[in-house]
Amino acid sequence: MALNENMSTSHDEFPPCVDILKSMAQDPLPLLAPGMIDPGSMADYGKKLLTPYRLSKEDLASQVQRYVKAFSLNMITSAHIQWTEYDPSTKRWMVKFQTSARQQQYKNAEKLKEKGAKSGIVIGSANTAFDILGVCHTAGLQTTTNVRSPTYMIPKEHLDHPASLGAYDADAQLARDLLAHLASQEPDRYKALTATGFPVLDSTNPECALMQNLIERAGGHYVDVGGTKLLEEGKAGIKANVEPVAYTATGLRFSDGSGPASQASSSSQNDKNGVDGMNGEANGKQKLGPCEIAARIDATWGVDFEGEIRGLWKRQSRLDGFWVMGGYTQQHRWQSRTLALQIKAALEGVLPPAYLDTPMSKN
Repeated sequence: MALNENMSTSHDEFPPCVDILKSMAQDPLPLLAPGMIDPGSMADYGKKLLTPYRLSKEDLASQVQRYVKAFSLNMITSAHIQWTEYDPSTKRWMVKFQTSARQQQYKNAEKLKEKGAKSGIVIGSANTAFDILGVCHTAGLQTTTNVRSPTYMIPKEHLDHPASLGAYDADAQLARDLLAHLASQEPDRYKALTATGFPVLDSTNPECALMQNLIERAGGHYVDVGGTKLLEEGKAGIKANVEPVAYTATGLRFSDGSGPASQASSSSQNDKNGVDGMNGEANGKQKLGPCEIAARIDATWGVDFEGEIRGLWKRQSRLDGFWVMGGYTQQHRWQSRTLALQIKAALEGVLPPAYLDTPMSKN
């Protein structure tokens, strides 16, 4: 997310400047105090949300569309950044991007089936991998999942347990001890999955902590909503404790020399290094090109010596007008406000200098 400091800050632009007290006096009923939510303002999901309900991808997509429409946002999807440039003298960012209707990445299993694919390999074994595994099986593809290392399994029922207090909201130690207790009550829950050769870790393992996977690893775990049944029942194959090393005429070759036949492969990894659009030099000696910009971006994820998440939702230490947004839904909802306030402060010229006093780890 890049910001141009010379952007217009006219109060005539969207969103308009509102006198809250005056508006409340004129029309008091529709307004809510800051921090409160009007359940009918953004979505109309009916009574299903009054009972335990797991949001689907359709629910999330519909809500994003409602949000964009409600606030008249200029939204561009499927954009591919081709070039980025920053001019320190003017503090101005230039971003060139392209949208294309002909992307070659994986879209869904039905499209692969229509093109004649009969089998597929999913590289990975965390949340996204199990999602892809499920839709490939539903589409009728003979699917194999490549489990390269042990995966931490957390049953959905454990996160939904009343004692969890919302596992994503609790402190790491509380969540770890609670999940360990719940897992100890079901010692054979993943016995059948382990028997297939899938390397399973559960919450009884002292090295497993959900918050460590969420914040430091950014993955490596699966909230089990039923996807493991496909593997336990033999409806999908497993290639465990090996790495893909090359493509072959019929599929992939793995580090143990084996290679199951496959007509399609999909990587579920979310830690891919983005190198596209980073070639070349900046246009002009005083401007920073993609490589120079990338070299100045603070590290993201993990925690610093003060226990704060690194590089996200706060200003960069070596770049002006640049923020990184990431994380899961709860973090998006909470941190979007702090990020927006920083951008507003920058536009108004009152953003303080970046905090640079975090001590370096002795390790």
